[in-house]
Amino acid sequence: MTRGLRILLLGAAASCATLGTSGQGDLELPSAGVGPFRKLADAEEHGVAPMLFDAPLARYREPALLRDDNDLRSMRVTLFAVASVSGHDAIVRSRANDGRSFFAGAGDAPGRAPALALAADAPWENGSLSGPSALRVGEAIYLYYASNGAIGLARSARGASFTKLPAPVFSPPRSARAPAVAQLPDGSFRLLYESAGSIFEAASADGIVWADLDADEATLAVDPVLGPASQPATLAPGERPPFDTDSVGDPCVALRVTPAGRLHMRVLYTGRSQAEGGDLASAIGFAARYGSAGRLSRNPSPVLSLGRHEQAPALLEWLAGDPGGPDAPNRSLLLVALDQRAQALAPPYSALAGAVAPATVTLDAPAAFADAP
Repeated sequence: MTRGLRILLLGAAASCATLGTSGQGDLELPSAGVGPFRKLADAEEHGVAPMLFDAPLARYREPALLRDDNDLRSMRVTLFAVASVSGHDAIVRSRANDGRSFFAGAGDAPGRAPALALAADAPWENGSLSGPSALRVGEAIYLYYASNGAIGLARSARGASFTKLPAPVFSPPRSARAPAVAQLPDGSFRLLYESAGSIFEAASADGIVWADLDADEATLAVDPVLGPASQPATLAPGERPPFDTDSVGDPCVALRVTPAGRLHMRVLYTGRSQAEGGDLASAIGFAARYGSAGRLSRNPSPVLSLGRHEQAPALLEWLAGDPGGPDAPNRSLLLVALDQRAQALAPPYSALAGAVAPATVTLDAPAAFADAP
């Protein structure tokens, strides 16, 4: 469970996305009932809130989360993230027992560092890699990533070491980045990825051989499942323009089955738009659909907007109460990359921060830091 996850049975599992409502999802729009999220408070983590993974030289970004076991009340997770290692981009790995207190994370003992999961050492990668997406497939862990406009795959038995496939598993005609992979109830796979400021979809029977899907077969072109929002011609007094009119990307996908047996695909994403002064602002958005095909329906408001170029969402969902009780037991922890500064006048660098939903809940005090990555 990551930026791409296996199926979520309503009220009974954890996922990379969201707070849905309990038992009413079939009666609402597919993009209702998620968030909003609030950033973590100082008492909910070891470091200075909301930072969870912070090192100026490493510039942590593009996180992905994978649940360590099948205990749906547990927050034990493995974090994969892109980092600068010896001057080159790599994917590193860390762990936390509470989704927050990561080995080598913010506030941990000095001198500790996350483990190296993948380096850009394959000939086709041309020295670059990004966008990890981790998924459990049977007893194995599949770690998808983007490189040189294509999608690669590395596999592991336990997640300590990965073996790459020698060539990309998906090379679409358009350059691809930020993969997010999920497994459908029938065992097949879906891939969402960013290309040219929109989010596209591909399908696979085995997670290795992929084919593009068209979100609108009535047109000649292959259409994305989500594109930038339209800019309204006029705005009502006090109305804000859409937050994602420039581009959408960094999908984080999670599937669930509603009480009526409908497949519900939920997607968190980065939305970008031009801000005053020409700066490109970003926020975290939410879109969804019922069923296994077609365009996503977007929620018009962001679910997290901090004004710090937040992007690349990754989530963990867990059960915090009686699944059959009235208090909506699902809780979601969000990790995003955002701008951080070592000093007030220093240039910003990328670091990982945390947020929680529902915004009204208070997390328990953080656990001890994990003792190994």
